[in-house]
Amino acid sequence: MKNIKILAILSLSILLWSCDKDNDMTKETQGTVTLNFDNVAGEADLTLAVDGSTEYPYSNANDQAFNVRMMGYYISKIKLTGDNLMYEDEAYADTEISKGYYHVQESVSGSAMIELADVPSGSYSQITFTLGIDGSTVQEGALGGVLNPENGAWFWNWNVGYIAFALEGSAEDAGSENKQIAFHIGGWGDPNNIKEISLDLPTALVVGDQTSSMAHIKVDALKTFTGHMNVDFASTFSVHSPAAGEHIAYNVADAFYAHHVMNNQ
Repeated sequence: MKNIKILAILSLSILLWSCDKDNDMTKETQGTVTLNFDNVAGEADLTLAVDGSTEYPYSNANDQAFNVRMMGYYISKIKLTGDNLMYEDEAYADTEISKGYYHVQESVSGSAMIELADVPSGSYSQITFTLGIDGSTVQEGALGGVLNPENGAWFWNWNVGYIAFALEGSAEDAGSENKQIAFHIGGWGDPNNIKEISLDLPTALVVGDQTSSMAHIKVDALKTFTGHMNVDFASTFSVHSPAAGEHIAYNVADAFYAHHVMNNQ
């Protein structure tokens, strides 16, 4: 009987040790992934102009010179996918907090670096995310964290929701009296300008035991004004509604591309 008790205790100890080991292995097979959103203008880094500047370093497809004073966007519902592998960044918001919603602004230091923790080990070939805040989030009345207008959120109203992308500056040939240009693109209703963007990575994003890898995503300000619609600043210089930004929203979605990957940092 005594031997049976000893065997039972040993078996239980081995089982507990095995469970602890499995838990440790689960933890050890996770890593961190950082998405670096880098705003550019063609091949050059984007440089913000100061208020009132009459220097116009960039040109659109119509050869109209312009500058950029402000640029930013919302990123949400991030997914990483590979062969039989998928990671989803939890997106949750209520009236007090928000998680998984990111407000990237060129003028806000650190906002372009989005860190994803506890990503399962493996090789990922594609990144998918939502540009903007979808209608279901708006309808739930979520206004916490970066979605709170009191914290600087770009919120229009309950009927159309949030500005997904914004670019402001001035243009030499702008039709406005003060040469200002402003493009506020968003809205989840009709039209729905919230875009899901999927980017194939140029090389695999490899996540391993306690590693920290990075995917570098560039956003080309010049592409905002060309593609689905070539913007003429003389006639289109102020966009502040979903209907006015419907065609430009496709340009904006095409402005995002995966540039390179850095593994096992």
